[in-house]
Parts: sequence; structure tokens; C-alpha cells
Amino acid sequence: MFVVIGGLGLLGLLLLPVMVAARQSDRKTHVRNALKQLGVYYALYEGQFKAYPSNTPAFEDWLQKCGMDAKELLTCSRCGNRLSLLWEVAPSGSYEPQGCVKYTWPDTGPTDGAPPDLPIAWHRCPLANVGDDLNVLYFQGRVDVFAIGSPAEEAILNIGRPTPSPK
Repeated sequence: MFVVIGGLGLLGLLLLPVMVAARQSDRKTHVRNALKQLGVYYALYEGQFKAYPSNTPAFEDWLQKCGMDAKELLTCSRCGNRLSLLWEVAPSGSYEPQGCVKYTWPDTGPTDGAPPDLPIAWHRCPLANVGDDLNVLYFQGRVDVFAIGSPAEEAILNIGRPTPSPK
């Protein structure tokens, strides 16, 4: 009987790391899927209004009319924090990805001429227990993941912040 209990205990210890890794992977996947879903609604909004969202209350109202819970879509269900949205962080501004032409958008939001790699939403879930990635939804609907401290992560997190003047 003790051999059976010991065997089950050993089996449990062997499976614990697998279960932790699976849970961590689920949390990472959840954030990416939430951003992809936001990208679908972003494209649907543009299809209906021939303009991209630039105003959170108007976008939220439209989402409600579509039958989507805006708060659920724009909030990470794991940590409860809102996703960072381009039009909230920088209602107008510019973005220059490494090695690319600088793109400037007006306060009415991005235009059709926006580069495919213009970030429109991003999130790093503090409860993912990894702390090693930033999930980013781009203008054309692609979702990428970047390591913390990478040049891409730094460029995205600096959107909307004033550029330091050279001394």
C-alpha cells in the first residue's frame, strides 16, 4: 500500500513541471488571442466607417452595437489591466520602426497609408509568470511577441512619449 502511495506521489512530482508549463503557455496564448480578436474588430470598424478607430468611447459604443462586450475585449481577463491602445497612448504622433520610413498619424487616427508594422495595441500580462514578452497587434492584424529589453519593445513602449532633445 505504501508503495502505491509512494508511486502516485512520485508520478505527481514528475507531472508538476508539465502542468506549470501548460498553464504558462495558456496565459501567453490568451493574450495573443485577445489581441487578434481586437484586430478583427478593428478591421470590421474600418470596413463600416472607412476610417480607423481613433476614439475609445465611439469604438466601445460600436462594439456594444455589434454585441461585443467592449470591456471584455479591451481588458486582459488574466490580470484585469486594459490593453494599451495607440489612440489612447498617442492620439496623434509618429512612429519610426528601425530601418523604415517615419509614419505620422493625425488625431483622426491612422490612415490607409499606415505601415503594416504600426503597433495599434499591446499588452504585457504581469500574471503570465514569465515577464519575458510583450504582445503587440500591428496595423495589418499581425500579432508578434517581443522579449523585454529588445529594441522593438523599447520603440513600442516609447510611442507617445516625448523624444529627448539632443544636448
